[in-house]
Amino acid sequence: MTSTATEPDLAHGGLAAVIGPVSLLGVALGFAAVPFVMILGLIGGAIAVVYGTVGLAKGERRSRGRCLVGLTTGAVAFLVPTIALFAVLASV
Repeated sequence: MTSTATEPDLAHGGLAAVIGPVSLLGVALGFAAVPFVMILGLIGGAIAVVYGTVGLAKGERRSRGRCLVGLTTGAVAFLVPTIALFAVLASV
């Protein structure tokens, strides 16, 4: 089935809702034991923010909650390691 102009594409919200929490988990694992996973979580967080923003901008009303979940968890997954990196660099 192809999407039409009257039927919105719900893919962005779904992708953001999956990638965001997985990225947040990767960042948590990165702080705990595996630093390489934190880099993947940082990249995934940025991707989740983009997908969540695009989904909200397209007006996907049925997947608004999924877009917001992906947007917030992706933002946290992106900002926490970034702030930690700058804090470490500032203390050196």
